[in-house]
Order: sequence, then C-alpha cells, then structure tokens
Amino acid sequence: MANFNKIAMSNLGFTIADLRDHRKRAEIKAEAERLRAAAQSSGSGNQIRQAEIAALLDTFEGFRDAAMYGPTVADLAARLSAVAEDDISPNRVVQHLAKMRSEGIIDSAPMIESTGKRGRPPVFYFLTDEDRFESILKGEYTAKG
Repeated sequence: MANFNKIAMSNLGFTIADLRDHRKRAEIKAEAERLRAAAQSSGSGNQIRQAEIAALLDTFEGFRDAAMYGPTVADLAARLSAVAEDDISPNRVVQHLAKMRSEGIIDSAPMIESTGKRGRPPVFYFLTDEDRFESILKGEYTAKG
C-alpha cells in the first residue's frame, strides 16, 4: 500500500518541518486524498473482494449441489470478466479461493471427465462450511488463509 501522505509531501515540495504548520498539513491531506482517489479509479486500483468471489461461486448450481460439478477457475474468471466488462486474470480469483480453501470453507477436486485437452484435468470447487460461507457473502467475515 502506498504511503499517500509521503508522496503528497514530495509532490508539494514539503519537508517534515512543514508538518508543524496546520495550513500546510491541510494541503498535504488534500493532496493525499487526491492521490488516493486517483489510485482507486485507475485499473490497478480495481479490487476484487472476497465477498464478490463468494457471490459468484454461489451463482453456479454445482457449487452447493453435490450431484454436479462446481465451477472451475476458468469459469469464475470468465463470468467475472463478463460482469466487470474487464479482462480479469485467473490469478486474481485464485488468491481468494486459496484463502477460503485453506480455512475449510470450500474445497476442490479434479474432474473425472476429460475435456479433450492434454494435461491435468480441471479442478472444480464446492462448498464445505455453509455458515462461514454465508458470513463471507454478507461481508461479515474474510478468510485470511
């Protein structure tokens, strides 16, 4: 995380001595807020929250239904990209899945059927702890892994 106050001081040409003046502190604060807003509105500031990934998982029938395959990382990334109207890399999805999986909220298993491609079969995800998953959906809990 960037230290916006330090960057703001540098942009304004201020030093630590300028922190003693309340007017200059207000200028630093205003510049830091401008920098923070710019970072959040840029593509690099576009964050995917764990609650969003949980809600997306819940849209797949096989996620809660044990008789069906759940979503794969590719399925999740494709649907998220369509919703966000931006190209979402699978790595951004995997980090949240790994945290929820390490805490036992969800789990994964390889598919049995072949996709016709060579290599390892895709892995699908399914629900294992409904109570904590519901907490993530509501935004009350975030799995730390």
